[in-house]
Amino acid sequence: VLASEDRRFHAHGGVDGRAIGAAVFQRLSGHGTRGASTITMQLASLLDQALRRRDGACSLPQKVRQMRTAWAIEAGWSKPQILEAYLNLVTFSGELQGVDAASHVLFGKAPHGLTEAEALVLAALLRAPNAGRATVVMRAMKLGAGGSAPREALEGAASRLATAPASSSQR
Repeated sequence: VLASEDRRFHAHGGVDGRAIGAAVFQRLSGHGTRGASTITMQLASLLDQALRRRDGACSLPQKVRQMRTAWAIEAGWSKPQILEAYLNLVTFSGELQGVDAASHVLFGKAPHGLTEAEALVLAALLRAPNAGRATVVMRAMKLGAGGSAPREALEGAASRLATAPASSSQR
């Protein structure tokens, strides 16, 4: 999850100035948009609906409030507490809230029983919740570069995405 969502999670205090600078530069140079939200900033949005984006990107005032909230969270919570809260609240595949619900519905097991391939598929779903199986497998392969999960294992884990029962009651 950290490799997918916030590589510098342990190096910043809730807001990653380097990622913000890169996102601003990319936007100003006309090379698309990239996200700069840290896990703590995303957690702030999960905890406060007013900080969630609506129909596109966050407004600048909304982003500033999100940053202030992230700093406040970092001031009072440890990094493990922040990561645990994020993993319990983040949505997988658009409707499964938390890694526990996602691992049970998609793979029929608790998070601690996930294989490396299954964990990589879940991490890949965070950035692309509605992506097709091939896209999820490719993203999982990038996240697991250097890991022991072969492509076949990732494809097998991702094949569960099409067969998992729809369950909006898993919140």
